[in-house]
Amino acid sequence: MKVSITFLLWASKPSLEIEIPNGESYTDLERRALEIAVSLQSDLRWADLRGVDLRGANLRGANLRVAELRGADLERAYLSEADLRWADLRGADLRGADLCGAKLYGTDLRGADLKGAYFSVTDLRDADVRGASFDDD
Repeated sequence: MKVSITFLLWASKPSLEIEIPNGESYTDLERRALEIAVSLQSDLRWADLRGVDLRGANLRGANLRVAELRGADLERAYLSEADLRWADLRGADLRGADLCGAKLYGTDLRGADLKGAYFSVTDLRDADVRGASFDDD
């Protein structure tokens, strides 16, 4: 079965056609489509991805500046070197996510779960982390 997904007005490749293998869920399709968009260097600024399930997704180097990711499940996602400046990640699940080298300047992380997330050379200047959960140790 083939499905056409219209991504974003801002994407350099605004629509993708993906074949859904038997037994694969819509969530898996969303994850794969977004990974493909990132690999095509699509511009995902201002994307509305509220509540999307992107567990384990490879979003390395993604341009998600000012993206709406409130309540998104990004557990164990690869977000190294991603541009998330001014993104809304309120209440997002980022447990175990790779945020090494990510740009989180001005990002809204209120109430986000960041337990076990990897931070190295991550720009958190002016990020709002009120109520966010970090490792206790």
